[in-house]
Amino acid sequence: GLVVGTRLAGLDSDTGADAQSLYLEAVRSSDESASCDGVLGGETVDVELAFQCLDPGTCAGRQVSVNGTAIAANPGTGVSSYTAVSLSFTDDGTVRAPTVINYPDVGRIQLHARYDIPLEDGSPSGNYMSGTSNPFVVKPFDLEISAVQRTADAFANPAAAGAGGAAFIAAGASFSATVTATTQAGTAAPNYGQESTPEGVRLDATLVAPVGGNLPALSNATGFGAFSAGVATGTAFSWGEVGIIELTAAIADGDYLGAGDLTGTPSGNVGRFHPDHYTVGDVVLTERSDLPGCLDAFSYMGEPFGLDFSLTARNVAGVTTQNYQGDFAKLAIDRDPPFGAGDLGFGAVNSPGAGATALTGRLQQQAVAGAFSTGRADISTTLALLRPGAGNDGPFQDLRLGLSPGDADGVTVQAPDLDPALTGSATHAQLALTDVRLGRLRLENAYGSELEALTLAVRAEHFDGNGFVTNLADACTPSTAGSLLLSNYTDSLQAGESTASGAGSLSAGV
Repeated sequence: GLVVGTRLAGLDSDTGADAQSLYLEAVRSSDESASCDGVLGGETVDVELAFQCLDPGTCAGRQVSVNGTAIAANPGTGVSSYTAVSLSFTDDGTVRAPTVINYPDVGRIQLHARYDIPLEDGSPSGNYMSGTSNPFVVKPFDLEISAVQRTADAFANPAAAGAGGAAFIAAGASFSATVTATTQAGTAAPNYGQESTPEGVRLDATLVAPVGGNLPALSNATGFGAFSAGVATGTAFSWGEVGIIELTAAIADGDYLGAGDLTGTPSGNVGRFHPDHYTVGDVVLTERSDLPGCLDAFSYMGEPFGLDFSLTARNVAGVTTQNYQGDFAKLAIDRDPPFGAGDLGFGAVNSPGAGATALTGRLQQQAVAGAFSTGRADISTTLALLRPGAGNDGPFQDLRLGLSPGDADGVTVQAPDLDPALTGSATHAQLALTDVRLGRLRLENAYGSELEALTLAVRAEHFDGNGFVTNLADACTPSTAGSLLLSNYTDSLQAGESTASGAGSLSAGV
């Protein structure tokens, strides 16, 4: 008799965490608890051994070895061939021979033994002492992962060590991986996946970085193709977060032929994963933001207007990538003024279409604040459209403001709908629509007695394309004595003889 526990492919039965001391024991057929000491005790004899492939029912060319000797392989239909192996039996109250078995493949198998009992003259009698082991399972020694790459273009996983490492793939995009069921020697086990109910593998992910970050499950984790010669490849795995993970392969259903699970060697770092795109939301435009409480529906050139909005990093499916923060957020937002459009990539164009005016070059960003937290940044910025270098232009009453953020990985907005550069192709996400005018304040003429205070009218004007006209929409421009500069004194009037005092509120521009 021989009772064998679950083994690992290519590993000697007396080695490893589940090592067994196995013996082929000779017992009486009438009393299996009693040794057959009168026949084999203390002898070294040739015992015929064979093994039978039960599941899968073929043996794929691999043979079990017993004490280093390869024995005959028989398909599941029966045992027809044996191999003689020299075994030394003890004679110490039991009759048994130490036995070390090794099977360099996987599956459910059974061992068979027989011994031709000799006649008194030592010749074969044709009467056999025979027996079988229990059916037992040999699992893969390892499930090795290789060839992790982007499915779209076969770009190999760069195995980034941290947030500063090379980018691999967008969160939620497909990547490929190959798994090999191996023996202890590292060779493929061709029987894997050929079982009567074919066994598969699954991939599990563990988070390497950011530490304590979000760890969603892999999508299509069991999506491998059929195993061939112990190897299978899947091309539609995805992970929907930002960061770096490690992959391990395991038995797909957690139970190889009823003998339990097996977890393979970890893959090493896979990543860095980055967002697929940004989306913009919660946009609020504040005209004339330097005048608290102003409700005017326009701003003057050179005058700041506020823009508040959210920017959210998302994966391919549109789900927020919560790990996009800290060092893993590659879009710079906080900067010291003065500066231009920068990484947020603001753009401006008036009246898109025929006759449009590209104005990005005159757009100035005066201040900005915001930072990513769990994949979202709430950004506040102050912009201004600068006055022309020479001459007059405007009004720009259909001024479209757009955003084209670009982080270090090339992530930008999804489905842009604005073309500030007038190239014929949309590059920006439209944020807001505003009205910007070239303006001036004009102090009107007045006449009166030099003995009394003279009331002067202050008029806000804007250029309408032909000339300056009263800006009837202006109700906020402050007009105080301190803002008035008196000059151009004539005749006998000298500087300092006249002063301005008081203040007024504009109504309909006057």
